[in-house]
Amino acid sequence: MPNGEPICSECPLQEICLAKKENLTDSIPVRKIKIKRKKESKIVFLLECEGKIAIRKRESKGLLANLYEFPNVDGILNEREIQNVLKRWDLVGKEISRVGEHRHIFSHVEWEMVGIKVLVEKENEMFIWASKEEILEKYAIPGAFSWFCEKL
Repeated sequence: MPNGEPICSECPLQEICLAKKENLTDSIPVRKIKIKRKKESKIVFLLECEGKIAIRKRESKGLLANLYEFPNVDGILNEREIQNVLKRWDLVGKEISRVGEHRHIFSHVEWEMVGIKVLVEKENEMFIWASKEEILEKYAIPGAFSWFCEKL
């Protein structure tokens, strides 16, 4: 009955089915109530300096634990807010461009991500700076961020 009314006449268990015997086929099995996915917006930064791209390791607990990701922040930011994030990371953006939007759906949460490519003046100590080839071969980038690998 997952997608409609039960077809008791075709069921091999109809002789021993308590739901049919008790005339409860419209209420058994009990369907789980679907929980609406939480939506989160993120800005994903593709930070580049002299052919190297910034990545960072995620925390050891939680969603996508211990995998690598492109630096990102929650929310949708305007240009001034993007500059403030870069400043907080001790980076200066020489050139900033939008690379597109991507949605990734997990079972319980949906990420709506906007990619921003930023050419920076120098690397910082906060991130791992690696070539595109190194990122693809050496670091475990989860599927949620793999779309952005194509934008490097």
